[in-house]
Amino acid sequence: MDRTIVYGKIWTGDQECPWAEAMAIEDGRILKVGTKAQVDAYKDDAANCIYCNQGMVMPGMTEGHAHVNQMVELLFGPFVDGKTVPAYQAQIADWIKAHPDAEYIYGCGFENGVFDAGGPTAAQLDEVESERPVVMASSDHHSYWINTKAMTISGIDADTPNPVNGEIVKDADGRPTGWLKETASALAKPAMPEMNKEAYKKAIETYQQTALSYGVTSVYEPMMAVEAKVDDIVQAYQELTEEGRLHLDFHVSQAIHEGEEPEAVIKRSLQLREKFRVNPHVAFDTVKMFMDGVVEGHTAYLREDYSDAPGDRGECVFSDQNVLNAIVEKVLAENFHLHVHAIGDAALDAILTAVEKAEAVLPKPQGGFHVAITHLQIVAPDQIEKMKRLGITAVVNPYWHWKDPVYYDVLEVPYLGEERAAAEYPVASFIKSGVTTSQGSDFPVTVPPDTMLCLHLMVNRLHPDFTDTGVLGAEECISVEDALKILTIGGAVQNDVAEERGSLVSGKKADFVYLDQDVTTMEKNKLFQTQVKGVWIDGKQVYKRSH
Repeated sequence: MDRTIVYGKIWTGDQECPWAEAMAIEDGRILKVGTKAQVDAYKDDAANCIYCNQGMVMPGMTEGHAHVNQMVELLFGPFVDGKTVPAYQAQIADWIKAHPDAEYIYGCGFENGVFDAGGPTAAQLDEVESERPVVMASSDHHSYWINTKAMTISGIDADTPNPVNGEIVKDADGRPTGWLKETASALAKPAMPEMNKEAYKKAIETYQQTALSYGVTSVYEPMMAVEAKVDDIVQAYQELTEEGRLHLDFHVSQAIHEGEEPEAVIKRSLQLREKFRVNPHVAFDTVKMFMDGVVEGHTAYLREDYSDAPGDRGECVFSDQNVLNAIVEKVLAENFHLHVHAIGDAALDAILTAVEKAEAVLPKPQGGFHVAITHLQIVAPDQIEKMKRLGITAVVNPYWHWKDPVYYDVLEVPYLGEERAAAEYPVASFIKSGVTTSQGSDFPVTVPPDTMLCLHLMVNRLHPDFTDTGVLGAEECISVEDALKILTIGGAVQNDVAEERGSLVSGKKADFVYLDQDVTTMEKNKLFQTQVKGVWIDGKQVYKRSH
């Protein structure tokens, strides 16, 4: 019998008893949460005592949307975060200089708003490297910037047609510029390095350590990288489990795209779900779908035209609503969780219609269907009410909920117009309507996936490094307590593990985090300064801050 007693200011996440002074744990589960006197009754001479005398203790946090396997981009290629094209070029050049033997250069991080209207070009990369292929994923991972060598290796030229839901950007003479949007990014795969099982194992472990440092104990992975080798990723998860090297609770999915046979994806998902059914750390329990692209690429699907392009509303990834309806029905009939990318309001209409039709004909399973919609940039009030009625979880991305000059000023206001841009990314509206709400960083779109910055942005909607930009929709700011619920129990509901995780109550797994400050009483404009001191999963400490 392994018993631990935790003392400190504990935010439990439990509505009935939100605060406690102590917590008793036995064999990885919570025995009792309450006053010091109540918990001391469970203390014996062999008990391990943990004293959290500063800050606060809270439940482990859930990352509701992170591309774990894409950590390979940060491990094996350049990451750029400069704010000018020359800065990008310098960062790529520095990486190449440090890795002279690299056969391929594959990195990420550039922002479309840094470039002029023509977007990134191969010529700009050729100035840095012309002999080897260079492929750079955008920060939102909805477009690629490639050099001439990469185009040659991939066979991309003036005669290459656009794929479905993708665009090879071309100049006035019809020549590809080196900018690939949406599904066209997959055309560059021949110019990208081959990843293998060992690379993915390193990526998963590195992500895990990063996530733990920010208090994350559970994560959903969409597994959507263009270069991803699914079999190798699956084997990487299996071997890491067998080797005892996993701590996080991983929920992983495959994706269905238009043009693919959904039956094949569902069959493969069923096989993986069964294979990992007894895995203590990994569950293949979700299917991912895309409804549209992104505003900055004019590929988000909107109810009304883009402000800078009359007649253009973008397009739904699924051109036939009936086809979409049938796929959603098949996914839910197999009792998979469904996780959906929807940026625009028309895209949201499409998936809400499909879910509504599926629920009308399918027998409702115990606990209901588990549908989550993420990103949710442009949302109408009637859609929020429908999400509540259908029991759909909103997976918001608070890391983006501020007036980033590169996105908001350069792209979102011109493309959406001031009114739509100012009202984008609701959060308080979901909370007030009773919609279960979780959050995700969309890592590596967001680097690093700092949960305390996420908390700060949910409460303030103003980035601490850009305080002169003004608040993005002050009416959508929420309380610290509501933000903590989004980080914890909201994510547990999203992944259908709320009976085991998400709050600190008797019987649940002892997954908890020790923060160096009490975020419920400190100044709200300093929330981002909070750090994670320690993390426990199943009652065992798996992370301790070294300084």
